[in-house]
Amino acid sequence: MELERHGRHFQEELEQLKTRLLEMGGLAEEQVRLAVKALMECSDDLRYPGFQIWQYQLANYTPYVVAGLLFMLLTIPMTRFTDAVSRRYGYTPGGGHL
Repeated sequence: MELERHGRHFQEELEQLKTRLLEMGGLAEEQVRLAVKALMECSDDLRYPGFQIWQYQLANYTPYVVAGLLFMLLTIPMTRFTDAVSRRYGYTPGGGHL
């Protein structure tokens, strides 16, 4: 009984996944068709509105890049400093060496 319910639920999820993958395939096919059409016709009006690439128009990743760089700039020296202080006080790591 329990196994049947899980099996049925698994089959339903597989069907939903199949449907979504087919939808994504259709969208990708449409984008490729529009890209080829834009290249063949050298049409400016097909390059951006036809593709509808909103992530480049709406998303600004600058804060994430800056935060990542700051994280690296602060974390690496701080880790080295912490390791040096630990070794000075006699801590020997149990793990391997890089």
